[in-house]
Amino acid sequence: NRAVRGDIMIKKLEAWLQKQGYTLAKSKTALDSVDTENKIVYLNTRSTIQKQVFSLLHECSHVLTRKNKKKFYKEFKTLADLENVETPKKPLRFYILEVEDETRAWRRGIDLAKQLGIPLNIEKYNKYADLCIMSYMICAVATRKSR
Repeated sequence: NRAVRGDIMIKKLEAWLQKQGYTLAKSKTALDSVDTENKIVYLNTRSTIQKQVFSLLHECSHVLTRKNKKKFYKEFKTLADLENVETPKKPLRFYILEVEDETRAWRRGIDLAKQLGIPLNIEKYNKYADLCIMSYMICAVATRKSR
């Protein structure tokens, strides 16, 4: 059963998150995201179980990326400085780095799945990742234009 296998994969990822010091918060209203300050990963349970696994791999990759704060800050300084700051206009560099960070997190999700022994339909994962990455680009352009 696909749902049972998906639940097992989510439990595996939840155990991995706990080892990183994070908690998984599942909700029908959550926005898939990571709160690094409070060490919480949010997962929307309205998505299909397969998309939940894909999204959780992606969010876990953000946990990995931000584990080494100095390295993240060095590579993504403008993003790190401004991602939690409300400001009327963020520089173009912020949006470029945001899309790059999101793209890397999707790509690293594949490596994490292999590392944890989570079977992954790479074609479906990449198709979902591509849709999400495109939405980040559209959002970045729309936000940039409106400011």
